[in-house]
Amino acid sequence: MGFSNGFGNIPGFLVPLTVSLLTKKKTLESWSSIFYIASITNLLTFLVYALMCTAELQPWGRVEREKEKKRIEKY
Repeated sequence: MGFSNGFGNIPGFLVPLTVSLLTKKKTLESWSSIFYIASITNLLTFLVYALMCTAELQPWGRVEREKEKKRIEKY
């Protein structure tokens, strides 16, 4: 969990650094590039999820009820 948390914090310090480097002139064009980068990043991550992930319920995601557990244990 600490490893994934550390990975998740990387954008927290990279994004402000990138924005400050790309918007030194504070013009509309420089802010447009930030918007385009964010849009392309969101689109690419959406495509990865849409093409490679499934909505099937996984075995580890099922919750067993107590009655079903007891019934199975008896037999």
